Amino acid sequence: MIREAKHLRPYYYGDLYLLTETEAEFFVYQYALEDHGMVMCLRHEGSEEQTVQISLRGISEHGKYRLILTDEDLHSTEQTVDGKTLTELAVTLDQPQTSLVIEYQMLS
Repeated sequence: MIREAKHLRPYYYGDLYLLTETEAEFFVYQYALEDHGMVMCLRHEGSEEQTVQISLRGISEHGKYRLILTDEDLHSTEQTVDGKTLTELAVTLDQPQTSLVIEYQMLS
């Protein structure tokens, strides 16, 4: 847990955006730096919804981005997507009280 917090610490110097309403089934926020950033997705305990639609800020729709998705068990996967995908992103968390960290880096 401490290692993950130290890894994510540089993102906290970016611009902070709340991507969901405070009463929503999910709590999602983004720290955006110039060409990279981090999104934290948290599904509330009583949430019946499994998926939330979000639109990341500061994204070039024509760019390519490398994503690292890390769940609450610290399992990570990588993928490459276009910027348009990040402006219309669907995040699914199967169980309540789960989380997902999405780190993104612009490639081109």
